[in-house]
Formats: sequence, C-alpha cells, structure tokens
Amino acid sequence: MKTKILLALALLAAAFWVFGGGAVQAPDQKLVGHFDKMCKIAERGIASPEAGVKRLFAYYGSHGPEMLKEWGNLLVKIESIKDDAAHDERARVAGRRLHKALASCEQTYNRFGAAVAADPKASQLLERGTTRFSRTLELIFSGGSASGENANAMMLLPGLAGRTGLAGLPGLDGLDASLGETR
Repeated sequence: MKTKILLALALLAAAFWVFGGGAVQAPDQKLVGHFDKMCKIAERGIASPEAGVKRLFAYYGSHGPEMLKEWGNLLVKIESIKDDAAHDERARVAGRRLHKALASCEQTYNRFGAAVAADPKASQLLERGTTRFSRTLELIFSGGSASGENANAMMLLPGLAGRTGLAGLPGLDGLDASLGETR
C-alpha cells in the first residue's frame, strides 16, 4: 500500500513538473521565446504596419524588463563558469541559439520593415519611438547632457547615438537608410 501511495505521489509530482513548466529554461532559451513572440508580432504587422509598430512597442514595454534581466542572467551565468573552455562553449551555445532565432525571422522582419517604410504613419511612429528611446539612452549615458558632451559613454551602445536606434530592433536596421539615416 505504501509503495502505491509513493508511486502515485511521484507520478503526480512528475505531472506537475512537466505540465506546470517546472523545467527551468536557460536565459538564452527564454530570450529565444521573446524573439519568437516578436517575430509573430512583426508577421501580423506586415498587413497593418502601424498596428504592428504599436504592438511591437507594447511588447517591448511589457516584456523589456524581463528581457533585460535574462540578458543579465545569461552574461552572469556564462561569466561565472570558471573553466575557459566550458565558458567559451556555453557562450557559443547561447550565440547559436540567439542567432538561429533571429535568422529564422529575418525575412519576416525584412517584409515588416518594408511595410513600415511604405506606410507614412507607421514610419513616423517608429521613428518617433526609436528617436525618443535613443535620446533616453543618450541622456543616461552622457551624464544627462542632451548635447552629447560625453560621446565616449555612447560608444557602449554602437548604432544608437544620434540615430533612430533602428539597429537596436531585430531585423529593422535596414530602415535607417529608408528614413534618410546614414550608417
């Protein structure tokens, strides 16, 4: 009788583990999940670019803090590996996972980017949002100087200083040229 009860409890615990999401995902796997969700938003946004831009910004607004946390967790996890070979391999695994997720959505992001570039309202919305975000980062990393007096601090964020910041959005970096930006 005790064996049956213990077996039943073990099966119940296993069911909670499997169906309750008990398996812990690595930070890069969690980021891939976010990238996949953003890809779906971009895909739906091809038909309605303005709504797509709004949804993408809303996703960043709702999930940005946890995404930044996962980036931090990933870096700490990798850097805490003492063995150099194991450290490098873990970084390679993360790089392959993240790159694969972004590359799998490249065509979708390109189509979404083209749709946004062809829609004046969507383009204006994207430019305003990314310009404002770039300004936020510039103010923070320049010590509060909007004039960019501390340009060296902005070197931490290549592609964002004095630009629309589109390079910071997966797959939308090609829009810089369509908005009159130069690299």
